Amino acid sequence: KMAAFVTVLAEDADKIGPKLEEMAKKHGIKNVPLTVFDGESGPPDYNISEKADVTVMMWNKSKVAASVVVAKGGKIDEKVIKNVVASSEKILN
Repeated sequence: KMAAFVTVLAEDADKIGPKLEEMAKKHGIKNVPLTVFDGESGPPDYNISEKADVTVMMWNKSKVAASVVVAKGGKIDEKVIKNVVASSEKILN
């Protein structure tokens, strides 16, 4: 079974929560939980780079099996999407 969720890292989670709800309604997001983690560095065990605007992490059996990083100021373009799709092979077993 493959599933997804989105976590936004923020110093003020109370400000971000309503924005996520608005985004979900605007884009019809219904089956992907949108959550906020209070703290910009994220959970310590995740080792999220401070140089990243976006980090796509993929787990298999509760362990990170792949990670794709989009640097600050970078864009989620075709190259990043292809990297995410290719990396997903590491969790499909």
